[in-house]
Amino acid sequence: MMNMFLKYSLLTLIGLILSAVSSCSHDRQKTGNDEMEKIDREMKSLIDNAISERSAGDGDAAIRMLGKCIGMPEKEAGPSSAALVSQAMLQLYNTFQSAGRWHEGAVWFDSLYRHTPPFIAENCQRDLNVFTAMSLSRDGRDSIAEAIIEKALRLPAHDYTAWKYYRDYAYASAIIYADLGKTDRSIKYAEKALEYARQCESDKDPDKSNGKSYVISILGNLYKRSGRLKEGSALIREGIENAVAQDDTLAQINGYNALTEMMLYWGINTQANDYSRKAMLLLDSYTGLIEDPLVAAITYAYRGKVKSLQKADSAMYFWHKAEEISGKLPYTFGMDELDLLVSEYYLETHDGFPEAKGRLRRVVANASEDVAAKAYYLLARISREEGDESAAVMYADSMLVARQSARKKTFMPGGNALGLAIALENGDDVKTRLFSKALLEEYEDNTDPMNTRQLTEIVARHYLSEKDIEVALEKEKMRDRIILIGIILGGSVLVAVLVIISMLYRSRLAKARQLLLEQRLNSLLSSNSIIMTRLEKEQKRNSEIQSRLDMIVGSSVERRKIGADAISKVKTSDGLGDFLVRFNILYPSFISNLKRQAPDIGKREQLLCMLIVLGCDTEQISNLMCVAPKSVNMARWRLRKKLGLTSDQSLDVLVRDMAEESGSI
Repeated sequence: MMNMFLKYSLLTLIGLILSAVSSCSHDRQKTGNDEMEKIDREMKSLIDNAISERSAGDGDAAIRMLGKCIGMPEKEAGPSSAALVSQAMLQLYNTFQSAGRWHEGAVWFDSLYRHTPPFIAENCQRDLNVFTAMSLSRDGRDSIAEAIIEKALRLPAHDYTAWKYYRDYAYASAIIYADLGKTDRSIKYAEKALEYARQCESDKDPDKSNGKSYVISILGNLYKRSGRLKEGSALIREGIENAVAQDDTLAQINGYNALTEMMLYWGINTQANDYSRKAMLLLDSYTGLIEDPLVAAITYAYRGKVKSLQKADSAMYFWHKAEEISGKLPYTFGMDELDLLVSEYYLETHDGFPEAKGRLRRVVANASEDVAAKAYYLLARISREEGDESAAVMYADSMLVARQSARKKTFMPGGNALGLAIALENGDDVKTRLFSKALLEEYEDNTDPMNTRQLTEIVARHYLSEKDIEVALEKEKMRDRIILIGIILGGSVLVAVLVIISMLYRSRLAKARQLLLEQRLNSLLSSNSIIMTRLEKEQKRNSEIQSRLDMIVGSSVERRKIGADAISKVKTSDGLGDFLVRFNILYPSFISNLKRQAPDIGKREQLLCMLIVLGCDTEQISNLMCVAPKSVNMARWRLRKKLGLTSDQSLDVLVRDMAEESGSI
């Protein structure tokens, strides 16, 4: 009985112990779940507060909150915490980018990538790789970024939505986008991203926007680069339709800018004009201009480029607007490309070379190597226009060095072609090989028709010159063989015959030359008297004309008549020369005085000054020069700047004083 009692007592005790242990375990699990939910709530609060702080302009506070959020979960945290960490990484990346703090963002993500906490390594490694790769790419470290994004695409995707797949492939395409040699792979990733973006759209993913417009823009430009113009333009139009459906004005502007750039790239200038005009109309109605100054600057820059192709004075107006907006951004946010656009315009119009060179030197000093290479190319072209071959060679060499050291491999139409031409002209074999290799690589990477034509022309010209040399050498060898055979076979007799024949031939040739010289001398002597007679008559006629001219210029009535006649000739293309003749009669040294005051003054600015001297007002000048009155005022503003006038000095008074000093009566 006692044994039975002890047995049941022991079993009861064990049951009580097990019950207590189970109860404690359940309490711990409940406590743990409550703790994780508390952490998740705190993480979500940090993310929301960080977004608010960023919107209020306090980027540092947002970065601190998001960094704290990313480091909160322990290894045992659940999938909800992983989703919040992923969201915090996205917001942190966006915060660095919106503030232009790319290098700081790259350092932050690179450090987390190298020292990854256990929870992130197990649950969010793919997300971390993607944001690290994009941050490093924005900081210019493309080769490392490419390796990391390729690794990310091979990692398992935990709880991935279609939007996350879209994000990964879109970022992968963007990272290798600038490398022309990887265009096909960039297209492959972009097409994959577009597939997932459309899936997001059809699934109506409530968590994220599909980003369709962004990837359409990337893929459209990739199609443009590879010559698939029809596919690229159709895709960008689809993006514009998508933006219209979502009432997204910014995406519509970006779409029309992309179409404008595509048409300019392939030389379809009429359609480029239409698309840039549509972008400008949307920009005028866009209320978010302050938040997106870069978009506005790009739109104005493209409009100016279109106008420059039409040789319109308003091109500089749009570029000045783009310059005002770009001045509020870091230099590499578009000001470098704008300087290149304006400088190329000056180069094509053969006017304003000093200002163009100043802008290009600013690009070289501030922009990245690939953009600086374009500036060196334009500087080399300007130097050739000015006849300074030594400077052209120096700039071509600098262009080659910049392109070799550039982090991104970019296409630059005409650059390697010019370098090869200069190297061939100077007989520099080393540079010839380098530029030839670069030009051939460029041809393999890009099917641009201008590039193909330049390559064909230069290489053909180069090899034709080599063939001429080979033919000349063969002729020389053949001649040597004939002479050698003749000497062996004919001996001294043949040599003597050749000498006699040569002497007879030379004697006859000398007599013929002497006779010809005597005939020419007699002809010159006879024509000399005729020339002298004509010269005397011409001098007498000039004297009469000068007397008549002095009488006309001395009369105020005649002077007014000449001025009126001159003005009437301005609007006709054939009459512009007559206008200059009449004006120079009145003010013979005005133009030379004006050029001494402003050496870089252009032809149309000279015409503006002459019309001011003749008393024309702004409305008359607008009609005569066939431009808008505001274009006349813009031209007067540029002219004041070149003449160094202060705000209290009158342009009209200055040029009229110069006219009076030029010798008028």
